Amino acid sequence: MLQLCPAPQDAPAFVLPTTPRRRFRPMTASILSRELSRLVQQAGLPKGHHTLHDLRRGGYTLAFEAGVPRELRKAHGDWKSDADLLYLRPSVDQQLRVPAAMRHIILQRTCLFSL
Repeated sequence: MLQLCPAPQDAPAFVLPTTPRRRFRPMTASILSRELSRLVQQAGLPKGHHTLHDLRRGGYTLAFEAGVPRELRKAHGDWKSDADLLYLRPSVDQQLRVPAAMRHIILQRTCLFSL
């Protein structure tokens, strides 16, 4: 699906391979959506099972896991409100960090009082 397409600096960031009729065709959302739909169906999943919107959620979560600050994640996704938080799907390991951190503090405080 992906290949390197050398292009001039002023070309779009994502382009399709050139054809005899057109050079440096930009990768549009509709083209990407059709290709994703084709790949989803080819994988045996029902039509519409995954959409481009799923990539937005996955990208946001991946950036979170990579430690990208929220301000940069919001800017990248062009969010002006706090709606970006709706896209965050922490992994089970990340979710388990919350009670583990709380347990650690409780044990520290309990040990201090028992001395």
